[in-house]
Amino acid sequence: EMAEPVLRLAGSRINPKTNGAFSTTSMTSITLKRLAGGAEVKVTTPAGAKIGNVSFSDDGKHLAFTVTTATGIELWVADAATGQARAVTTPTLNGTGGAPCSWLDDSSALLCEFVPAGRGPAPTPPPVPAGPRVQETAGRAAPAPTFQDLLTGPHDEKLFEHYFTSQLVLVTPSGTQTPVGRPAIFATASVAPDGKHVLVARIKRPFSRLVTANGFPRDIEIWNLEGEVVKKIGEQPLGEGIPLGGVTTAPRAYRWVHTEGATLLWAQALDES
Repeated sequence: EMAEPVLRLAGSRINPKTNGAFSTTSMTSITLKRLAGGAEVKVTTPAGAKIGNVSFSDDGKHLAFTVTTATGIELWVADAATGQARAVTTPTLNGTGGAPCSWLDDSSALLCEFVPAGRGPAPTPPPVPAGPRVQETAGRAAPAPTFQDLLTGPHDEKLFEHYFTSQLVLVTPSGTQTPVGRPAIFATASVAPDGKHVLVARIKRPFSRLVTANGFPRDIEIWNLEGEVVKKIGEQPLGEGIPLGGVTTAPRAYRWVHTEGATLLWAQALDES
């Protein structure tokens, strides 16, 4: 596992062979233990499985988890009553940005990120640099934390776009797949409790070489299940120059209120720091 390839992009370490996080640890099996009586149910998993991202549906009837193979990441769904599980996707999930799937509130499906169909090969590095690396100062003090694994040049930017771009798809426990919208680099994507709207934060250029992807600019939008923009909520600017311990003064941390049908909650600093 330590010998697997690793790319260091925008604060993340990913395995280009699997389109997932570079990791040397994983679960190998799952056993459910009943609170009443202590009976155990072993979940069916493939031999030698590398398991991650385990999550129950809200109704408690299904258990979803990912299995990382030599070439990609599969989504598996288990019956919580019997432990019987099966793969409901091919190894084409995109886990570079974190957990690739999340349950809808009504437990009818999961919203997953996939490698876009026909993505093509990864960009190759240029034989010679296109030019010098140039950094400029704005002339004002801006103490900031230092980060590992940042983008270092135009080729890293192309690799980031290549590996982190995903296609949203709704996947039912039976394996039916319904694409949602067009591919993008998603910082977040979640379906509203009403099951009719999707909150997305799409990362966009300019990419930074001073902060991680968490500080990249993004558009915050509400989509319908066809991927059409119902409403643009706002934009989060580039996070360079934010002082140590500070946050952006723009609205941030958008999320659904789970006691309402389609209502958003967010945070915003009002003290300009």
